[in-house]
Amino acid sequence: MKIFNKTLIIIGSTIFIFLSFLFLTSHFIILSGFQDLEERAVKRSVEQALKALSASLEELDATNEDWASWDDTYNFIEDRNRDYIDSNLVDGTFVNLRLNIILYYDSAGKLVFGKAFDHENRMEVSIPSSLLEHLTPNNLLLSHSEPGDGVRGLIILPEAPLLISSRPITRSDGSGPIRGALIMGRYLGAEELRRLAEVTNLKFEIRGLEASSIPAALLEADSQIMLQPSDDRLIIGYSLLRDIYGKPGLILTVIENREIYAQGLRTVSFFIASSLATGLLAGIMILKLLDGMILSRLSHLSQEVGNIEKLGDPSLRVHVTGEDEISSLAGRVNSMLERLELSQETIRRYSQSLEELVEEKTRELIRAERMAAAGEVSAMVAHDLKSPLQTIRNAVYMLRRRPEESESLLKLIEGAVEQAATILEDLRRDIKEIRLKATDLGALIRRALEELHPPPSISTSLKLGEGLNQVPLDASRFRRVLDNLLQNSIEAMSNGGDLTVSADASGDEVVIRISDTGRGIPEEVLDNLFEPFSTTKPGGLGLGLAYCKRTVEAHGGRITVDSRPGEGTTFTITIPRGRASTIEPPQQLGATPQGRWA
Repeated sequence: MKIFNKTLIIIGSTIFIFLSFLFLTSHFIILSGFQDLEERAVKRSVEQALKALSASLEELDATNEDWASWDDTYNFIEDRNRDYIDSNLVDGTFVNLRLNIILYYDSAGKLVFGKAFDHENRMEVSIPSSLLEHLTPNNLLLSHSEPGDGVRGLIILPEAPLLISSRPITRSDGSGPIRGALIMGRYLGAEELRRLAEVTNLKFEIRGLEASSIPAALLEADSQIMLQPSDDRLIIGYSLLRDIYGKPGLILTVIENREIYAQGLRTVSFFIASSLATGLLAGIMILKLLDGMILSRLSHLSQEVGNIEKLGDPSLRVHVTGEDEISSLAGRVNSMLERLELSQETIRRYSQSLEELVEEKTRELIRAERMAAAGEVSAMVAHDLKSPLQTIRNAVYMLRRRPEESESLLKLIEGAVEQAATILEDLRRDIKEIRLKATDLGALIRRALEELHPPPSISTSLKLGEGLNQVPLDASRFRRVLDNLLQNSIEAMSNGGDLTVSADASGDEVVIRISDTGRGIPEEVLDNLFEPFSTTKPGGLGLGLAYCKRTVEAHGGRITVDSRPGEGTTFTITIPRGRASTIEPPQQLGATPQGRWA
């Protein structure tokens, strides 16, 4: 990823994190502050509504107290005169005082007079029986022990909630004895609620406890006021109204628009939008400054270095401007290119000198290899001639001792001389120039054993199978392989032992095994056994087994060895048996001057 893209990602991530932090802080701090303001405002509205209800109840109670502490009322309970009713308890009184019910009880708890008024129809109606059920002799509304006593509050009736006030009936100066109780009631209906809403400029309702929208926690909470947002537009304040008995009676609900919360949302949105615009503007400015002062210069430097790398010419230089870290880097790149140019020139001179030295050493190596090859050939000739020369030496020794066997010994000498001549003739031919002829392999092996002359302490045995008379071989070269392996086996059994030679045709191959019970070959020597000059014999040249391997492989075969120190060694030769149509007729080994092969 390019530095410009990385810088863009870093700046964008920083702005995103910053805006996320601003959003969270503004949500939890600014918006929470607006929510607190909203809750306080709604609580004040609920409190204002409660005060309006309380003021209406206080007004009702004040009117009741004025009427109850009046000599005319005091006398009316005693004489029950009609003039009092006609003068005071007319429909206009109910309308002017916004009363729905007036009840007069004597001290015995008996109803002296009562009247109920329907404001909507402007007519007198019967007194609700549900109210009368509350007004028993021992009810707190009728139980006044002192002239200053009084009861006011709320009674829940099936018709409508009723604001009620009860005062003891006394003289105008407040003296007694108390002659009964005066009860005034005002329904908390739609008309009264509408009047209170106009007075308070609030939108509130009175609901029963069975309303499904009432929070259940309100009935259990100690707080008088509880708030609950309805949605993003409205918030509702609740307050529990208890009746004169102290039991939950009604729920006052005040509904207000969430203008404060909406203003908070607008404030937060404006704050976030302005912060986003500021962050983006700052990010763009920072990116522009970084691009002009750093990123573009780095990109230009990278392109110049890339062009130099592509052309492969260290003599080129990058452009250097300014005096800051980037210009210092460009200068160091130029210094590095200068040193690289010098180094390449030095390497070129060294390379030229090295090529000349390699050519000279190559010529010397070729001369040395030729000398080594000549030495190797000489050593191989000396190794291979050792066997026929030893045969001649032994035959001469026996000829001096046994002149009567001169004919057979002379034939043995002739055969050794012929073998030596064959070895010298092979020097003129490359090892790969194999002359294959159909050969009687069994006769070849038998003759090699007959001319071996092992010491008396070594016994030999030969096992020949069928199908060995038409094997394609270069007889002279393969004879040298057999002589080398047999001679090695004899030399490995200095204390005597058994030498076993077997040959058998198996399918398209002929397998020859030469086994001895000698001292064996150490394990560390086995890996390099067939390499030239690798030997375990004192004074040995280490060329015999190397010749055997090359010759067997030239015949298209392979040679392997299995040896255990102290137990003996087995060499296994495997050569192809086929190709009879491309070889010459079989050699009659028994017809040669070396007649003992037959």
